[in-house]
Amino acid sequence: MTTTKNLSAYLECIPWSDVPATFRDAILLARRLEIQYIWIDSLCIIQDSQLDWERESSKMADIYRNSYLTIAASASRDSTGGLDPGHARQPAVSLNGKTLSNKAYSIRCQYAMANQTSAGRETPKAAIQHPISSTKALEDYGEAMPVFPLLTRGWVFQERLLSPRFLQFGRDELLWDCRETMLCECGQRPPDLPYNQVSIGSGIDHLLAHKWRKIIEFYCSLNLTYVTDKLPALSGLARHMGERRPGATYLAGLWSDSLDLDLLWVPYGPERSQGKEYLGPSWSWSCSYRRIIYPGVWRSHEEQPSVKVMETYFTVLEASCTVGTEDPNGRVAGGRLKMKVPLFPLTVDQPPDGDGTITIRYKSIPFSQADGIGFGTKTRPSNWRNPFEQYRRRVFFDNTAAYGAIGNKKIYGCRVTRLEILENSNYFLVLEAREVIHIEFSLLLEKIDEGDNVFRRIGLLADGRVIDGHLGDAESWLKEPSCFDVEVDRAVVTII
Repeated sequence: MTTTKNLSAYLECIPWSDVPATFRDAILLARRLEIQYIWIDSLCIIQDSQLDWERESSKMADIYRNSYLTIAASASRDSTGGLDPGHARQPAVSLNGKTLSNKAYSIRCQYAMANQTSAGRETPKAAIQHPISSTKALEDYGEAMPVFPLLTRGWVFQERLLSPRFLQFGRDELLWDCRETMLCECGQRPPDLPYNQVSIGSGIDHLLAHKWRKIIEFYCSLNLTYVTDKLPALSGLARHMGERRPGATYLAGLWSDSLDLDLLWVPYGPERSQGKEYLGPSWSWSCSYRRIIYPGVWRSHEEQPSVKVMETYFTVLEASCTVGTEDPNGRVAGGRLKMKVPLFPLTVDQPPDGDGTITIRYKSIPFSQADGIGFGTKTRPSNWRNPFEQYRRRVFFDNTAAYGAIGNKKIYGCRVTRLEILENSNYFLVLEAREVIHIEFSLLLEKIDEGDNVFRRIGLLADGRVIDGHLGDAESWLKEPSCFDVEVDRAVVTII
């Protein structure tokens, strides 16, 4: 890799022996393709220079969007593995000859890699592995991909989506991904990844906000060596999305024209190591060390979102972030969200026996803790109905480690949005059967400055009810309205 110590020498010559196997293979491939230039992050960015890293990382959108081809050593765990780790791809037949222009060629062939009968005999090869070759939930992508370790990395996500052509060297075969299609050598089209060049480059403009939330859910399941890279590793995609949403302002992973839904992220899964680094404002998912989920997003069809905003209760007065680097879409040094909202004081019930279960109350009405019942487990919850079957009202905490101290804080709720979520029916024999869930979401806030009415987000409150077999049944909401007082003066709050 390039450092400030070897930069001068590397500008003159990089010894071939210093180049790791994967980079050597990529360089040789580029020469075979008659491509004159190659970009390798760890060689082209000075690794021990923060200034150079900030400057070059802000250009990632241009670098990958304007590339001819991105080569991915998807089966290698690091730069020493090469494009063909373990040399698993053994040719069965080699065909040599010359073209009409007398240019020599060599074609290597191999038998089909799936167990099947060909020419009257079985081919004893194991079934080929594709990037997503099972029905596992998407949050398992970051942990259940030993065959494609490269694809578990957060930085690679935007590189794959922004590149016009993405050639993967897998364990068993080559895989091709471009803006028109996805292909593989075995002839079996890989199951569509949640996002690829086809989907990121297309779509209806009014669905871009929905597409972005799906991107965020998937991205937050991937791995980053440095947690402070959370926003920088997505900055290229943010720039790409911003070009298609010219009237919107990018706010540390959220967008100003879709805050009614963007604010409703819910952390789930195991708590990841919590550091002291500033990652983002409390109202942005970027501040969380956990995976996140949005209401009704991951099960939505690309062009038919299963979530609809029924009411919004807030007015944005100011929304801004202070950038922390040269990249306007990268790290942030601060952020504030000033809104006019219905604001309600809340109380906290914490059992003295210390079992960890907390109840938030508005007057005498309880909001029960949801962690451990669908949203606190290691896997993504299967649907939005389950949390409300036992209790109608739920509280989702952003940071489970903060439970113990919450009883000493001044806690408030501010109503944000009421949604209608369409769920698939559990009765698989009933075609087109659907269930509708109405949920009113409120931000759970901790007051940190009395004089200026300044808060930070610590979770979400959800008041939900299931409407079986009735689409858009507004009367059911009127029969069981929100537990919060409707006639209340709205307060101006600042959330940081």
